[in-house]
Formats: sequence, structure tokens, C-alpha cells
Amino acid sequence: MATDACGHGEGEGVENTARVDVRWRELTEAANAAFARGELRAARVSYEEARTEAARILDRASREARTEAARVHVGAAREARTEAARVHVGAAGEARSEAARARAVGEAMRIAPMLFVIAAQNLAELERREGGAARADALLLEAFERLVRVAEDPSAPLLLRASCGRHLAPALAELGGVPLQPLLDRANAAQRAVALALSNTPTS
Repeated sequence: MATDACGHGEGEGVENTARVDVRWRELTEAANAAFARGELRAARVSYEEARTEAARILDRASREARTEAARVHVGAAREARTEAARVHVGAAGEARSEAARARAVGEAMRIAPMLFVIAAQNLAELERREGGAARADALLLEAFERLVRVAEDPSAPLLLRASCGRHLAPALAELGGVPLQPLLDRANAAQRAVALALSNTPTS
């Protein structure tokens, strides 16, 4: 079972987190250990919790990225009006805090789709072990559909859209009894939409 995720640090919210996947990793490793011992019921509980945690990270990454973008926009306008008055002792610390928050939000957007796909794959593998091939495919399809929706959403943060687009193929890799070509066509269309959005993004 996979635990291939990365990040840097731990905290309650993305803004206080340099590593957003700590809880997800703990749950996945516990599930893997139970799976290896043959304790499939315990493994299922932890895998389902890991999937819920991955969904929470994905939702929160999108929400906080939108909030951060709005905050930076408002803050930039205010700063332009008050730059001469805001040279004070706390200015450097405030700048560092804002930079750290931006990095953490970016990291969450980068890894959240990967965590969600891995969680779906792990739970799908357990379903297959117990003879639930159709349920396994349903879990993978659900992950694929969620990532497609984000990748195609023009209002979603572009970094998150791009990350979702990159993980569409992995979401399909373990499907069994489902026709793949229509799904590959959708993935390609979503990736083209992301590429177009990226090409239209100002570079300066």
C-alpha cells in the first residue's frame, strides 16, 4: 500500500503548517500495518479515515488559497496607499509570516490531489482483496471525477488545477472493468484547459 506523499511540518491550519500530510500519513501507515497483519476490518477503518483526511486537505487547500489570494490583493492595495507609514519594527516579521503562509498554502495545493488519489488506490486495493472489484472501480472513478472538476474549474486556484491535472492519469491507472478511452479523453481535455489557463497567466 502506498504512502508516497511529502510535505514539511505540522499544524492545525494550512497557515500554520509546513507539513500538511502528517495525519494522513499516520492513518495510512496504521492501515498498511493492519493490512499486512491480515486485520482487514481495522485496515478499512484507517484507510477510510485517510481518504476523509485527504479530502479535507484538498478542500481546505482550495478554500485557503482563494482566501489568501483575496487577502493579498486587498493587502497590496492598502500597502500601496500606506507604504510610507508602515516602516516599523514588525514589518520584517510580518513579511516573513506572510511568506510562510503562502508557502504552506502552495504546498497543500501541490500535494492534496496526490494524497486523495493514493487514499483511493489504497482503499480500492482492500476492496479487491475482499472481492469488491466494482466498489474498487467506483472509488477510483470518484477520485478521478473530483480531480477533473477542480482541474476544469476556472475559479479554482491555478496551482491546484495544475496539480489535479497531473494526477488524473494515476487516478485511472488501477481501474479494472471500466472503459478507459472516454475517461482518458476527459483527462486530456481537462489538462488542455489547465495548459490554456497557464499560457494566459501573466508572467510578471
